[in-house]
Amino acid sequence: QRMDVAVGVIDVKSYYIETPADVADRVRRCLDHAPAERLSFAPDCGLSQTARWAAKRKLVSMVEGVRRVRAELVIR
Repeated sequence: QRMDVAVGVIDVKSYYIETPADVADRVRRCLDHAPAERLSFAPDCGLSQTARWAAKRKLVSMVEGVRRVRAELVIR
């Protein structure tokens, strides 16, 4: 049976702000294991304990990194 999978591509326990390139690299690695149409991307856990400023920057990087890979794959 085929299943969808959500992958945590940002670390909520670290104050390192992943760059969009970091996220894009992680997304590309996921594509080695599952087809794009079955993948969703998210933080690796909830953001409630992450400082708001860091959470916002991490989410912006996550969205931009995923957009970059989608553009490469021509997925909308």
